[in-house]
Amino acid sequence: FKEIDNMEFIEKHKLLIAIIILIILVIFVAGQNKTPSIINATNPESVSELVSDDEVVIIDVREEEEYNEGHIPQARNIPYTQIKNKVDYDLDTKIAVYCQTGARSHLAAVQLNQMGYKYVYDMGGIDNYTGKLSK
Repeated sequence: FKEIDNMEFIEKHKLLIAIIILIILVIFVAGQNKTPSIINATNPESVSELVSDDEVVIIDVREEEEYNEGHIPQARNIPYTQIKNKVDYDLDTKIAVYCQTGARSHLAAVQLNQMGYKYVYDMGGIDNYTGKLSK
């Protein structure tokens, strides 16, 4: 008799069951597309590893005048206020950002993360880099 009761329940509540299944699927899919977090790489060892990795795009998010005073040799200068408009890499690209003290690099890292970049490294301030600067 229980089998018949279960079938009757299913027949009577098809819409409710379909809605529950849909909600479960939406929650599952939303969890799969979670935006990745920002990787904090502010210690000198981490910064050195990122700088020596040819697959990592290094972005100096300071203003041009600050960049010209001294920057990590292979860094590209894109001020953090222009990140959204000027960064156009594949979303799987590893991107590391730095600034003078770490405040703007954090803002830029958050922006890149919101844009969908999967591998965003916040290197903090330029003082975390122990190599020779270019001018």
